[in-house]
Amino acid sequence: MAEIPLEIIISSFTILVLITATILSFYRFLQVKYKQFLYIALNWCGIAVWLILTVVSTCIKFDLVVPGINTLDTEVGIFSNLPILSDFLDFFGINIVIFSSPVMLSHFLGLIGLFSLLPTALFLIILVDSINRTSIDPIKTGILGLISTTVIIAALAPGQGPKDISPYTYFASVMLQFLWAFLWIYYALKLYINSPENLQRFALVILVGTILAGAIPVFNTATQLIQAGLGINELSFAIGILLMAGTLLYQPGMLFILPYKTSRLGVFNEKGVPLFSHQWISREDDPTSEIVFTEMKEGISTILTESLKQANVREIHLDEAILIIERHKNFSFVLLTAKTSRSLTTALNTFSVKFVTKFEELLAKSVVIDPKDHATASTIVAECFPFLPS
Repeated sequence: MAEIPLEIIISSFTILVLITATILSFYRFLQVKYKQFLYIALNWCGIAVWLILTVVSTCIKFDLVVPGINTLDTEVGIFSNLPILSDFLDFFGINIVIFSSPVMLSHFLGLIGLFSLLPTALFLIILVDSINRTSIDPIKTGILGLISTTVIIAALAPGQGPKDISPYTYFASVMLQFLWAFLWIYYALKLYINSPENLQRFALVILVGTILAGAIPVFNTATQLIQAGLGINELSFAIGILLMAGTLLYQPGMLFILPYKTSRLGVFNEKGVPLFSHQWISREDDPTSEIVFTEMKEGISTILTESLKQANVREIHLDEAILIIERHKNFSFVLLTAKTSRSLTTALNTFSVKFVTKFEELLAKSVVIDPKDHATASTIVAECFPFLPS
C-alpha cells in the first residue's frame, strides 16, 4: 500500500478538530439556545464534510492502492470492485452504472465536498451580520449567490476529473475560499477592535487563526508560490482552525462581543414604574447614557403608553441612543443601547421570560426588586447577556 502523504495526515488531524468543535458548539447551543453557537457549529460542520470527502476522494484516486496493480495503466485502487449499488440494482434487472471506475467516484465525492462549502459561507454571513444587524445583508448574500452559481456551473462542466479541473473551476473555488476567509478576518477584526481589555488577547488569537486558516491558504492557492502537496497549506489551515475553534470554545463570550455600547437595562410595569435596573457602563465611562436613562425613567410612562398603541413597536430611536422594548405579560423590558442587533433583541427576549418567571410574584405587586435579590437578578442578566462586559 502506498505511503500516506503528509497533506492527508494533516487534513485528518484538522477533521478531528472540526468534528470536536462542531459537537461542542452544537452542545452549547442546546444548552443556552443562542443561535450564534448554531451558526458556528454549522460552519465547522460544513468544512469538516468538505475535508472528509476531499480526503476520501484523494485516497480513492491516488493513495490506497492494491499491491501488484499497476496504477499507471489502470486508475484503480482498493475500490475497484465498486460500485456496490450498481451491482445491487443489476441483481434486480436494473442496469444503471452509477460509477464505472474509482476515478468517477473520486470526482463525484470531490464535487459534493466542494458544494458542501456553499452553505458554510451562508452560515458565516448570518454570524457576521448578527453582530450589528437585525437582518441578513443582501449585498453579502448577493455576492455569495453569484459565487455559488459560478462554482456550480464551472464544477459541473464536462471534461474534468479529480486533480484535473478546468481553470474556471479553479478560479471559482478560489473566489469561494476568498469570501470565507474575508468574512472570518472581518469578523475577527471586529472582535479585536471592540473587545474589552480582558478579552483582547483571545480576540488576537482568533485573528491570527483566521489569517492562518484563511488568508495564507487562499493567497497560496491563488498564486501557487508554494507547490501543492507539501502540506504547507494544510498545516497552516489546521493550526488556524485549532486556534479559532479552541479559543471560541474556551471563551464562548467572544461570539457575542458587540461593536457598540449597551449601557442600561430597565424593567417597568404597565404604568411605567421602574422595578429593576442594571448598568453595564459606569457613569464616568459614559455620562451621556446616565442623562438619557434618567430622562427615560422620567418619561417612560408616556413612551410605553404611546408604544402600546401600536403592538409592533419594538424600538424607539432617540437623538443619542436607541431603546429596545420587549414585553412579557404586563411588564416592559427596555434596553438602552447605541445600536441594535439580532443578538440584543434575542437576549432581551430570553431575559424577559426568565426574569418574570423568577420574580413574577414580586412584580405583580409592583414591588421594586429588593437589593438582597439583586444578586439573583444580576445572575439572570449575566446568563442572558454573556456578550456584554460586566
